[in-house]
Amino acid sequence: MNEAGTFDHARLKALFAKLVFKVGRQDAAAAYLGISRQRVSQLGSANPEHARDIPTWEQVWTLEDACGQSVVFGALAQTIEPPAVTPAACPLKETHDVVQASAALLPVAAALQAA
Repeated sequence: MNEAGTFDHARLKALFAKLVFKVGRQDAAAAYLGISRQRVSQLGSANPEHARDIPTWEQVWTLEDACGQSVVFGALAQTIEPPAVTPAACPLKETHDVVQASAALLPVAAALQAA
């Protein structure tokens, strides 16, 4: 996100271009997606002419699965602050502890994924 309530298309395109590189560049990405190399280029292009021409979530998912890394979804997930859960919101203290431990592990998982 860039401004409240708006989606940052440029960031998605930049992350997609990084994903294309990780999967083996444009020719490999085109083969995985069943589209032309030129289309892959347009989806990751910073050219204002292609500013609103963004990859679908299915295309992102396909390439992340192919390279075994969560380049786009992982980066976008890091921008979301995990919710704080109060013990009163959970029916059992153990449930609260599990939720808090899971939230604490998100940055660790992101760091491991980036390595």
